[in-house]
Amino acid sequence: MAQVQGRCFQHTSLAEIVDRHSMHEIGRSPRTLENGTLPCAEWHKTFAAILIVAKALPHESFFNFLAALLMEWHQSDVAQLRVIDQLLAGHNLSPAEYDIARRVIYATGDLEYLNLITYSEQALQSGVAALAAHTPIVVDVTMVQVGVLSYTQNTFGNPIYCGAETFTRPQQEKSRIAFGIETLARRHPTAIFVLSSDHSALEPLLTLVEAQEIRPALIIDAAPNFLSPILERLQKSWVPHIAIKGCKGGVSVATAIMNGLLKLAWIAYGDPLP
Repeated sequence: MAQVQGRCFQHTSLAEIVDRHSMHEIGRSPRTLENGTLPCAEWHKTFAAILIVAKALPHESFFNFLAALLMEWHQSDVAQLRVIDQLLAGHNLSPAEYDIARRVIYATGDLEYLNLITYSEQALQSGVAALAAHTPIVVDVTMVQVGVLSYTQNTFGNPIYCGAETFTRPQQEKSRIAFGIETLARRHPTAIFVLSSDHSALEPLLTLVEAQEIRPALIIDAAPNFLSPILERLQKSWVPHIAIKGCKGGVSVATAIMNGLLKLAWIAYGDPLP
């Protein structure tokens, strides 16, 4: 039983929710209250209508319908997402992983991201649970902070801190962003960390992790990367993480991943239809 914002929800494990291949089941389980009913009669009618649509439409068509309903896509966005679905038909990702991947692809126009986004064990579960618990989000640059602000305001209201805007003393051994991230990590040791521009900021994070000074809920490493040894340190660590293979990445990638996680968390733990 999960207690979120004063309400109790009885549902199957989050791993089952985010890994289901039948999308209509995502809406059915986490909304059930302790007595087996939905929060209100109107919400029950809404999901009844969704289930009717689910039975009438093919899988990919219903996925687009659900996206338009729950993720606030515009009709033109849904049309482009339909094209992406057609181009990526036959993928082996779970529904949650695919939603994040196609958000990134839509933001970048790069289909290669389907196979470039990697997840550590329990990364999605840890990130979603942390967001629902109002865990702080630490980002490296202002553009990511602005990009996820409206999603956080309309969901769990997680505080967002920016490394580039954190006051630090001048130094030569680290970039301003890296030192800002390190400073914020000491203040918020269990935060979600999002790197989009300065990959060197990963090194002080991992150093603090290895010294057992911080325990991040999740690290999203989407900064353009030509330093594979640092990424290998992250992959070998215990920290839940989402990372990009190769040298690609950037602000749009990090923002799309973060917003995708916020929506997954809201579907699983939040109030209906923000």
